[in-house]
Amino acid sequence: MKKILSIVAFLSFAFLSVQAQNVDIKPKECSYLSQNDFMVSLNFGVGSYINQPAPLPNVGSYNLSAPMNAWFDKSPIFDLEARWMMTDRWAMKLTGGLAYSYNPDYSELTGTGYEEGDVPTYQAVPSSNNLQFAVGLGFDYYIPIRDNFFFRVGFEGGYAYGRVIVHGVDDEAYFGASIGEAYAFRGAPVCGLDYFFAPSFLVGIDVRPVSYNYSVHSIRPQVGLSLLSSDSHQITAISQPMLKIGYRF
Repeated sequence: MKKILSIVAFLSFAFLSVQAQNVDIKPKECSYLSQNDFMVSLNFGVGSYINQPAPLPNVGSYNLSAPMNAWFDKSPIFDLEARWMMTDRWAMKLTGGLAYSYNPDYSELTGTGYEEGDVPTYQAVPSSNNLQFAVGLGFDYYIPIRDNFFFRVGFEGGYAYGRVIVHGVDDEAYFGASIGEAYAFRGAPVCGLDYFFAPSFLVGIDVRPVSYNYSVHSIRPQVGLSLLSSDSHQITAISQPMLKIGYRF
């Protein structure tokens, strides 16, 4: 009898322990979205946030126009996104990306002439540095299709900035450093789908049904001159599709 009671007590204790553990881990294993969840994702897409070529600092006249095709550029774009579930349906997201490049200058290498067999002249290469970044803020509302499959609708706004500085090494050929600078504001509704193939891992897609972009492009061809600026307004449809690969905390 004592052995039976001991076995029953042991099984009861084991059952209660398992139940307590299930209560603790159930939200993590079975709930794909809940308040105060955090998600991070790497986003891949096609388009452009900003475009700002700098003029060569050795030209006698310059033509300026603000870029009009930033949202439909066919270049690949990448950004990092952090998302916080304010409720079990509403999320706030922050996106951003940064790029910087530097090209050193090279002096001219004079050749021997222009006849066949002569050594050609290699012209000087000006140095340049290029900085670009973009930041965004948005809000999404989740509509469940299944436990692990969600449709999203929301709105986002953002700011992008870019600057290129080109500086020649030959003072006789180059008139000092030239600057190309641009910034843009954007706003768009966003539609998307998120699929959780595991409680902590997801894939998703985004698309902007309509978007608005305002950009300003400025150049300063030579040292001592003021900036020359031009702006543009742009409205596009079905733009900047994005693929998302993310992790949920």
